[in-house]
Amino acid sequence: MIRIFKKLSREDALSQVNTFETGCWVNIINPDEKEINEICERFNIPRQIITDSLDDDENPRTERQDDIIHTIIKAPYKSKDGNVSVISLGIIITPKNIITVSLKEINVISDFYEKVMKNFYTTKKTRFIVQVFGKSNFYYQKYLDGIEKKINSIEKELLKSSRNEEVIQLLNIQKSLVYINTAVISNKKVLEKIIQGNFLKLYKEDEEMLEDIMVDNEQSIDMAGIYSNLLANTMDAYASIISNNLNIVMKFLASVTILMAIPTIIAGFYGMNVKLPLQESPMAFMFTILISFALTFSAMFVFIKNKFL
Repeated sequence: MIRIFKKLSREDALSQVNTFETGCWVNIINPDEKEINEICERFNIPRQIITDSLDDDENPRTERQDDIIHTIIKAPYKSKDGNVSVISLGIIITPKNIITVSLKEINVISDFYEKVMKNFYTTKKTRFIVQVFGKSNFYYQKYLDGIEKKINSIEKELLKSSRNEEVIQLLNIQKSLVYINTAVISNKKVLEKIIQGNFLKLYKEDEEMLEDIMVDNEQSIDMAGIYSNLLANTMDAYASIISNNLNIVMKFLASVTILMAIPTIIAGFYGMNVKLPLQESPMAFMFTILISFALTFSAMFVFIKNKFL
């Protein structure tokens, strides 16, 4: 899907246009072969730049090929099931246009045309890249806050849980944190390269924004590290709780088995075909039952006192 937007510095609203105009922003989402060929021919872009931007295994980087600047960053993506991952986002700067390429629609980009960014203009290319990094950091921190709340919610269920559901949830969170931590560290390297000014011309205002974004990026790295450690501790605690719960169950079952064994043993003795006490008494069966109950309840009292039951 290809969508074209335009907003000049003298305009208040972002408008969607139908033709590739000078100063427009071209947003490409999961393009087919025909769309890739059209973009490559129209803007004289090597095909590999588009395909690399669609490859989630590509490392974040920024590079220049002739008069084209190609930047790949890792942007956060939240799926419908609530799991957080990262996908590649390609930002291509041509002499006259901005092009963004991704496999899926992500909030980092959709916010630009759904909630028009302040001071966002399709003609200010350096500013656009800086704002994309800012939006990316914003959503990383937002999703990390959501992960923290999710961990806290699961922790409340740990003390009484013996199911696999919590384990699966924690593993999904752990995977999300690994993705996020790797992504924000990789994005930091791209930011450092951009700050050096070798690829993009930085204006004073852009430099100030980049410095703020670097601080936010460092904060995202710290948050991801803290939550990873918190999750590791939670997983260890969960394993200990599961083991303890199992021990409690086994102790209870062992105690019940012993209690049931007492009357069984007594009944076994009085079932022998030998001379036994009270065998001539008409109350022999009643005495046997009373002795069984007395011993069983005595053992139960001992178990309860020692918290076996």
